[in-house]
Amino acid sequence: IAKSYGLGREDLAMILAMAYVESGFNNDAAAGTTSASGLGQFVDGTAAAYGITNNEQRFDSVSGGEALIKYFIYNKNLAKNSGHEGRNLYLMTYAYHHDGPSLAYGGEELSRTHVMPKYDLFLENICTDIMP
Repeated sequence: IAKSYGLGREDLAMILAMAYVESGFNNDAAAGTTSASGLGQFVDGTAAAYGITNNEQRFDSVSGGEALIKYFIYNKNLAKNSGHEGRNLYLMTYAYHHDGPSLAYGGEELSRTHVMPKYDLFLENICTDIMP
């Protein structure tokens, strides 16, 4: 799916890192205190905005993966338009995913300490013949 959106290895590594941190790659993951659920741990409004309109889609890996990719692209563009580039672009992409535009809920620190180490791991292990 990432290839169909024109994404590259760094993008895929970040999407995988985000899915790992958000849900442990568990389609059925659900937060106990909010409506956040699925691969990307989307709350109801975000889920609907990115094409998830029912529980079957919310807990489906293909629907959840595609929604996560679309939201990743949105947040990457937000980070890019805010002047971030290079590795910091990806760090801030997750911060926006977690916090939204306010960046007021600790997403940047979570990205630094939890997501970026997984990003490095995935980037190192994605075969270049699979994703250039």
